[in-house]
Amino acid sequence: MMIARTVDQRRGWAIFLSAASAVALATPAVAQEEAPAPAATAASDIVVTGTRVRDPNLKSSSPVTAVTNQALLLSGSPTVDRLLNNLPQIAPSQNATSNRGDGIVSVDLRKLGPSRTLVLVNGRRMVPSSGLGIVDLNSIPSALLERVEVVTGGASAVYGSDALAGVVNFILDKKYEGLGLRAETGVSDRGDGTNRLIEGTLGASFDDGRGNVVLSAGFSRRGEIRAADRKGFGVSINGGSATAPAGRIDNIGLNPNPTAGSFLGTGGTARDYAFTADGNGIRGFINSLPTATTPGDRYNFSNKEFLQIPLERLSMAALGSYELNSSIEAFAETYFTHNEVNMRQGESPLTAGTLSPTNPLLPQVARDMLAARPDPTANASFQRRLTELGPRLQTVTTDALQINAGLRGEFGRDWQWEVYYGYGRSEQTRVIRGGASQSRINASLLGCPAGTVAAFGCRLIDFFGPNSLTAADVAYISVDNAKDKTVFTRNAASASITGPIFELPAGAVSVAVGAEYRKDSFRYQPDDIRRRGDLAGFYPSLPTAGSYDVKELFGELVVPVLADLPGIHRLTLEAGARYADYSSVGRVFTFKAGGSWEPIADLRLRGLYQRATRAPSVFELFQGGDIAAQTFSDPCATVAPTGAARPTPTAAVATICQLQGLADPRTAGFTQIISTLDVNSIGNPKLREETSKTLTAGAVLTPRFAPGLSLSVDYYRIKVSDYINRAFGGVNGVIANCFASGVTTAAAYAAQPACQLLSRRISGELIAELPLANVQTLKTSGLDIQANYALPLERLGLGDSGTIDLAGTATYIRDYKTVGQDYVGRISQNFGGIAKWRTSVDLGWRNDDAGVRLQWRRIGGMVEDISQRHIPAVNYFDLNGRLEVGERIEFYGGINNLFDRKAPLVPNQIFNSDTQNYDIVGRYLFIGAKLRFRP
Repeated sequence: MMIARTVDQRRGWAIFLSAASAVALATPAVAQEEAPAPAATAASDIVVTGTRVRDPNLKSSSPVTAVTNQALLLSGSPTVDRLLNNLPQIAPSQNATSNRGDGIVSVDLRKLGPSRTLVLVNGRRMVPSSGLGIVDLNSIPSALLERVEVVTGGASAVYGSDALAGVVNFILDKKYEGLGLRAETGVSDRGDGTNRLIEGTLGASFDDGRGNVVLSAGFSRRGEIRAADRKGFGVSINGGSATAPAGRIDNIGLNPNPTAGSFLGTGGTARDYAFTADGNGIRGFINSLPTATTPGDRYNFSNKEFLQIPLERLSMAALGSYELNSSIEAFAETYFTHNEVNMRQGESPLTAGTLSPTNPLLPQVARDMLAARPDPTANASFQRRLTELGPRLQTVTTDALQINAGLRGEFGRDWQWEVYYGYGRSEQTRVIRGGASQSRINASLLGCPAGTVAAFGCRLIDFFGPNSLTAADVAYISVDNAKDKTVFTRNAASASITGPIFELPAGAVSVAVGAEYRKDSFRYQPDDIRRRGDLAGFYPSLPTAGSYDVKELFGELVVPVLADLPGIHRLTLEAGARYADYSSVGRVFTFKAGGSWEPIADLRLRGLYQRATRAPSVFELFQGGDIAAQTFSDPCATVAPTGAARPTPTAAVATICQLQGLADPRTAGFTQIISTLDVNSIGNPKLREETSKTLTAGAVLTPRFAPGLSLSVDYYRIKVSDYINRAFGGVNGVIANCFASGVTTAAAYAAQPACQLLSRRISGELIAELPLANVQTLKTSGLDIQANYALPLERLGLGDSGTIDLAGTATYIRDYKTVGQDYVGRISQNFGGIAKWRTSVDLGWRNDDAGVRLQWRRIGGMVEDISQRHIPAVNYFDLNGRLEVGERIEFYGGINNLFDRKAPLVPNQIFNSDTQNYDIVGRYLFIGAKLRFRP
């Protein structure tokens, strides 16, 4: 092992040195406080995120961060999520490490949830890939990406629903001319996680420049990283799964005197019995992971998981425009992407087996034990890990199509207008392999009673002990190629006009007004075997279908009040409002008001107050029902899933345990077998819209005595009311509310709202049903700090030898409160990690042809909720850059996580760490080339 590791390290460093010597490294700052001015172009082509007023003198009253195409190029990722998630104001969300989702990559501003961040392409909505209205960032055509602008703070008055936290606007090059090619490859220094990308763009103008057509296509592939191939990730430190390959019989009601220890062994606390390795005996449940010297009973699922899920993406785009006359232009945009992701989990767990005590294959010692029960004829609950079937595999393919077409033009004095229609459709298919038929398994466990032979061709199977299933057994119970299908369609139309209405001494008063219509439809059809709940290893799921539409009117006003006066270099006020009528929630009104004041040309103070809304999504309104596992702690348990003792429940808690059907845990004891419970999530057609009130206030300093320097500090405060979440904030809130209720009678228990949502299986395991509701308020506040400095070396007397760039961004989260708790500085089960400080600092050198950049990213220290262990701050360093050879060729490359910083261990996370916050790839090396032919 030591020799292999040494060779692996040498190979990694050889790759590192080769890449480092192959390219000269350079880049400007990744993020800037102000969006860069677009290249000179027609006024109608300028896209300014955060307002529909098109005024060349307008400066945003909201904080805007711009990420350039060059920064994306040098991120080393074929998709944009890694670059965006490195911005401190963006909370890491679903990404390449999300092995148990739907493969979607999303963006989440301020940790309010991806559905509360509006994603735009060229200022227009993109079709979502889920019923929650979340846009898959994999569907953005990166080949045409010019820049990304991030506006923090509510923006519903400008863009409508979903912009509670802000807007991320992907701005594409619509007037590309020439031929561009790009190829890139990268790999971790362990030799896995390989990324490959190739893309090309062709654009040309015609008819003396009146028309332009751009075609683009790209293919990328992201390689897998397995948990077993990363130290610290291959073995669950949470104790693994109690559903083990040997199989077990749940012990509820098995012994009328469980404290006597007649079947339980030392301590009398175990409540289940696991079969011995040969399948012929019974022993007390151990609650331990396998080790080198003891086999243990628990199952280690972690080494089967993907840390980074593999992805293949094909993207195509076609954009065109034509000037019909001197004042009217027709345009059309078509985007299509095909994504395929593969997810892998441990073998299917059988958690709801029904065992007959008369099963002819049941070992005699088990028969004798079952016969000693108070009711010897009752069926028993049986659980087993079906390792013979192999890992559970899911392939999720998503086809997303977005078509926009319209007219835009100019008239009068600087007035501009636009009308367009947009159609979007995303279709997602999930193919499931590695599952098993629950009904066939139960028929076999029941001993093939009369009727099941005709219905299933029932086959008696020996489930008792590990590796006991034959190939014929596996073929009988296996279910492959179960298919779930999701379709989301959107029809949208918009008409807007903007221009100056009259002049003031300080400038023109400008307005933007318009109307929009949008209809969203969603349909989810699970495979019939999942709908019936007959697929062991995968949770049941019910169909969902529904739609809603909205009609909207909006307007904005920008007033330059004063200019060029003592103490008032420029004073501008702005306001906006939007009226919306939803078929689902009715009439909604949003607004914004604020402005900016420049006492001198070097200093600008800005502030904005906004009321934003988010209407519930189709999925939230109409979700038919989906069961998933969530981590919890059972208040009735005296023994944890790890085998550790827990405090004896209080008398009040013990009373509720008994009302749920358990024996008094203070005398009988109770072991929580697994750390998760099944939660059935359902929608709610009576949901109201969410409402947020956002205040941002800050200052921007660009001192004339230090050209190239800019500093900004912005305070934000957001309060979201009627926050849509599961009842009582989630299953842990339901449990806490029920067990703190103090109910003492069956009637009071049945009437208690939280207790109504809880029940227990015959095995004693807790289960829950959770509808959505407008249940809580979420508050968060903090500071965004940015600094940029560009120093031409000629100022230091070094001639034309390039420029030194220094850029820094930091976000300080003062609080993040909901349900009476502040989650800042914690890694929690509900919200993951929320560091108080996240910072990024870039230092680089560049000239017209080459350069180098070093980036330092820091995630502040946090406390892990379960163990209360402090996780120190984590620092990452990235090195990257570019070299131009002639006018047509550019090489680039770099090393991410230069010093191979490992992700810290976090016990309450499925992969032993917070994979959304921390880097799990390790040192990663990449190199690429661009070729550009201009007309």
